[in-house]
Amino acid sequence: MSVRGSIVAMCRGSPWHASRQQLNHALAKEQQSFLWLFESIEAVQINLSQWKFLCQICTVLSIARVHASHCPETVLKKRRHDILIVDPAANEPETLAYNRILMLFGELAEHPEFSLRSVVIKCPALSKDDPLETAFDEHKFAGVFGLGSTANVTDNPAWLPNMRRLLSQHILDKHVPFLGICFSHQMLGDMHNAKVDFIDNRHLLPTRRYQVPRGKQVTSPKMALLAATMGEHDYFSGNRKDLAFTEAVRKTNAWSELDWQRVFSDDTKRVLLPAHDRIKKAIHSLWPKEFWSHTWHEQEVKKPRSPHWDLHVAMTSPECEVDALVHPSKPIYSVQSHPETPHPTCDGDRLLKNFMYMCHLLNTI
Repeated sequence: MSVRGSIVAMCRGSPWHASRQQLNHALAKEQQSFLWLFESIEAVQINLSQWKFLCQICTVLSIARVHASHCPETVLKKRRHDILIVDPAANEPETLAYNRILMLFGELAEHPEFSLRSVVIKCPALSKDDPLETAFDEHKFAGVFGLGSTANVTDNPAWLPNMRRLLSQHILDKHVPFLGICFSHQMLGDMHNAKVDFIDNRHLLPTRRYQVPRGKQVTSPKMALLAATMGEHDYFSGNRKDLAFTEAVRKTNAWSELDWQRVFSDDTKRVLLPAHDRIKKAIHSLWPKEFWSHTWHEQEVKKPRSPHWDLHVAMTSPECEVDALVHPSKPIYSVQSHPETPHPTCDGDRLLKNFMYMCHLLNTI
């Protein structure tokens, strides 16, 4: 039985179980396992009691893929091989978001140089028998996605304080790349002393959710790099865009807030170092004119009045002043909109793919 067949069979409650050796053998033939894994979930219509089991399947597949690789054991121990998706869903798992992220992960994983091996998913609000702590006990993550939720940050649900503590301890404080979406964007703002509250004039809106038809303006060079206009064939290509993106990611990772201010200052009297000047030109060449993405939310981050805030507003729109955030000296990003939802511009796909490519590049330094 193929890996595909084994996953579908196990989802349906079949008594057939694949050993790790069988998965290793099958995975050597089918390298795109993660692309169809969550398609199987949607096709089978799983219930929440099976969720922990499927997360364990992801872990087994990740182990099989690492074993099937030809990387030296010392390199495997040094690198961080996994991407973590933290889904704070209050009602049901965001399988559509998983599908999108896994599809883009699979496109990057087709290249032999891609250093990441698997995607791990945790639902802290739904899987009480599989707590988020276990993810950090079993894996070293190269990057983390935080998804949206129907819960509100201001309600401070019972599972949220522990989620915030674990992300701070294992991800944010250790400079591991993080991308927060919608609820996780608001949580990030709240963790950095910003006010989170209901959107203005929400009583005038016909429904709880609404879509924003206009693009967002990118105002931060760090976010411009993450939202870079990379084409499908730019990754790992060694062309001008790929080299510019790679150099900018690796050079700016250690930049302080002062470095960003110095290099991107409007003061033309400042003398830039040649390398910094090259990075500035590279980021400007990748800077998107606008960022388009679907938006639906009930709350938002309010811009603090204090100028001494340790996050920067990275996107803005007429509907939301704080449409994205970046940390000046850590690879921490967040967006209010939903890049994981398909949009005709594919801007969201590029943002997600750039983030995972960035995780790969930082993983290989």
